[in-house]
Amino acid sequence: MRKALTILTIGVLVGLSAFCRKEDKEGQDSDGQQPTVVSSASATSHYSGKNCMSCHNGTDAFAFSIAGTLYDSTKTNVYVGGTVEIYTGSNGQGTLIVSLVSDKNGNFYTTEQVNLSSGVYPSVKNMHGMMMHMPQPTTSGACNSCHTQGGTAPPIWVP
Repeated sequence: MRKALTILTIGVLVGLSAFCRKEDKEGQDSDGQQPTVVSSASATSHYSGKNCMSCHNGTDAFAFSIAGTLYDSTKTNVYVGGTVEIYTGSNGQGTLIVSLVSDKNGNFYTTEQVNLSSGVYPSVKNMHGMMMHMPQPTTSGACNSCHTQGGTAPPIWVP
């Protein structure tokens, strides 16, 4: 019985290791590549409201190109399943560059490389399709670096 349990335990560990990828300090997995990670309503993350990029910078964890937290209209409760869309033009105009859904902790994020250098226009959409737009362009994907409780801009919230 003990031998069977040991063999079962080893089998489970070997099986799990095939699905796990170890991240190194540069944010690369064991294959030397950073995997593409994109938030979804079913995913769970951590540290809602904090500047994701302070850790997710490619040194301590996978590098996010865009990340932040969505809140409901009270601006105190996180909003699950909201959408952040990044456009080349203001008010949801121009080309849609990327669309991100907030996860179970209200966080949205991606490791996909997104060029923000020309300035992009974020829009947020609730689950009923109501949208709000950021009026000026941004060149930073570190949304929570400004949009936090007590920050230079109010938290990002959905209508």
